[in-house]
Amino acid sequence: MRKRKLDFGIINITMHPHTPESYVELLTSAGKSKYIAKLGRRQLAVITAVGKYDNTQKAKTAIIRGEIDKFTDIDTDGDWFNINDMKLAEDTDLERINLLEHLKPNTERFYFLFDPNKHLLFYEAYSKGHRLTPSIAKKTLELILNHKSLTQKFGKIEVTHLPKTDALDSALLTKTIRQMTFKISRPNADHFEDAEVAFLNKMNKRNVAQIDETLTAAKGCSIVVDEQLKTQAKIAAKNGVMKLEGRDNAQKPVHFSTLEHPRIETEYYDSKIETPLSFLYQMTLKFLGKP
Repeated sequence: MRKRKLDFGIINITMHPHTPESYVELLTSAGKSKYIAKLGRRQLAVITAVGKYDNTQKAKTAIIRGEIDKFTDIDTDGDWFNINDMKLAEDTDLERINLLEHLKPNTERFYFLFDPNKHLLFYEAYSKGHRLTPSIAKKTLELILNHKSLTQKFGKIEVTHLPKTDALDSALLTKTIRQMTFKISRPNADHFEDAEVAFLNKMNKRNVAQIDETLTAAKGCSIVVDEQLKTQAKIAAKNGVMKLEGRDNAQKPVHFSTLEHPRIETEYYDSKIETPLSFLYQMTLKFLGKP
C-alpha cells in the first residue's frame, strides 16, 4: 500500500444577505467569470472547473468542487538571455521564438471543495511537489470573489482563513495578557453556538458591519478572559483577526495573531484506492460531521 500525503486548509467565506443558494451562485459565477487574480509581479491565479462534486446529487446546495490554477505571466517585451553564448539574445534568436499569448507556463493546480450550507472552503495545500500557501489561497479568493462584476450583485465578500484551534486556545491561556485586539466582520450564524448567535444578533440590532476593538489591561493587571471574551475571540478567529500581547510564565513576551497560525491539516491515503480529490471530499465530510 502506497501512502500519499494530503495537506488541506479551510477558509470561511461570508456575505450578507445570504442563502446556501446564493453561495452556489457566487462560486459558479466566479468560475464562469475567468477573472485572473494578480498575486505578484508575474504570478497569477484563476478559479476554474466549478460545479457539483457529485452530479448524481439532486440538492441544489450539494458540495461544490473547483480548481485554483496558479501560473506565471511572461514579459515577452523584456530582454532575453542566451545561455549557450552567455549573452543577451539577438534579434535573430528571438525570431525563432513563437509564444502564444493565451498559453501560460509553470501552471500549478490545486483542488477545492465548498460547502454552501456552512460556507466553508477546503483547499488542497500541496500538489505534485507544489504548495498553495494560506496567504496565497486567501488572496486569490479575496481578489476573485470581490471583482467588481461580482460585488455589484453579491456585495463585499469576506474571506477568512481558519486558524489552528489549539494555537488560539493556548494564546488565551497566556499568564499575563496586556492587550487584545479584535477585528470582526459581521459573521453568518448558520453554524455557530448559541453564544455566538447572540453576539451576531447584537451586531445586527446595532447595525454594525464591523468591529474594531482594542482592550488594554489596567496597570499591573492582566485581562480576565471570561466566557464572553472567549466567544468574541472565536468569532474574530473565524471572521477577521484576533491579536494578543502579553507575557508567559517565564515573563517572556507573547505576540499572537490568528493570521500567523493558519489551520493546515495533514492526512494520508492509499493512492491505489483514492485520488487527491476523492480523499479531500472524505476529509471535508468528516470535518463537517456528515456521514
